[in-house]
Amino acid sequence: MPVRDLQVLDLNDRAFEYSRQIQSGEGIFRHFDVRNLETWRAVQADLASSEPTRPDIVLTDIDFELDPSLQNATFPDCGEAKPIGPLLALPYLGRRAASVFAIYSAHFDRGETAVILKSPIVILPLGLLAATLENKTYHSRHLGGETPPGAVSLEQYLDGIPRVGNPVNALKNILDIYINRLTIGITSGVIRVTNGEQIGRTLDALRVRLEDEESNGQSTQRVSVPGSMSLDTYSRAFGADRIKWLSLCADDVDFVNDDVDDAGLKSMQRFLEVIVGADPAFQKTLEVIRVLEERDEGTTTRPKYLDIASELYSREPEEVRREILRLGVLFANVTAWHKNDYVSQTKQNVHCCLGINDNNTLDGWFGMRTSGHYVARPLKVKPLPLFDSQSGAPNRFLDWHDRRLNALDEDRVAHYVSILEHGGGFCVPD
Repeated sequence: MPVRDLQVLDLNDRAFEYSRQIQSGEGIFRHFDVRNLETWRAVQADLASSEPTRPDIVLTDIDFELDPSLQNATFPDCGEAKPIGPLLALPYLGRRAASVFAIYSAHFDRGETAVILKSPIVILPLGLLAATLENKTYHSRHLGGETPPGAVSLEQYLDGIPRVGNPVNALKNILDIYINRLTIGITSGVIRVTNGEQIGRTLDALRVRLEDEESNGQSTQRVSVPGSMSLDTYSRAFGADRIKWLSLCADDVDFVNDDVDDAGLKSMQRFLEVIVGADPAFQKTLEVIRVLEERDEGTTTRPKYLDIASELYSREPEEVRREILRLGVLFANVTAWHKNDYVSQTKQNVHCCLGINDNNTLDGWFGMRTSGHYVARPLKVKPLPLFDSQSGAPNRFLDWHDRRLNALDEDRVAHYVSILEHGGGFCVPD
């Protein structure tokens, strides 16, 4: 799956004022894939196409006074304005795992906000956009509804939205809101991160290079961020995705650069700490698998999962290390099922993933016998009713050694299956 830039849709009947920057990726648009739709009919054509735009960020001008298809349309109490921008934005929100919108208008620059934001043609779609993003319902005093005590009115919500006059400033303001929305999705478990540990190692390497520049007395003290660097995610509703790191962190490189200074790198590292805080054991397990497969290339003896887990995470608390081992064994089982089209699996394939050759070795990972009993209950390799053999769908009643998998493990399995389908995870030789 290729790495993509954040996709920005700009609904703007005056796109000609910014077309050079948008088309050539200059200035603030450099790290984004920006598409512009200038008219009501252009939006219709896009929505009717076989591949309509799926934006992460929707920017919309409020007033479409230059739209030729609206020249005979009038909107009461709006003067010459044709404020359909928020209405055009509605069909595009929610087409990605995380999405946001921003409104802008030259009227805001001129201080002409009162009339536009009182118009029902603006308030109604803005209420629907806000409800979609915030999972709340709103009252509006301009529509005659009374706001209950303690509730937030739509007007109060709109007061919190930056009122800017053009798409450049709108994008600058909305990127932070998008990152916040993405972070909420990740920390709540709706969006799952695939490569957090790998990103961390890359950022650590950038930190070392930056410190080397400082110790050598270089005046610039900036380091280049790899263009191939990405945040890889998965969600049950939208599947796998890979977003370019520079696109997510465009403000940390001043929008127009590919390199970062000390303050920007610290910001990136804080962002990473938040997003990998959701399910860190899963992240570490994937990193062990990645390193194992990387080292297995060109070797005659497959590396042992336990050895690499110990090398990378020996300083983690015991419960974390045990969880990394448990997930490794679980994913080895999933890989064995995947290898055989979810119809059957073999212990040999499970053992191959883990670099072992018997169950005794595996049992030793989880506890030793004392007077005929295990100190810690072991996890045995055995055929698991993991997938429905007809559909290949995950079985929600999966048991793992007399222990039913919880909802988090089910999410982990679904996520890991997506990784396998994109060519990652454990590799079982033919």
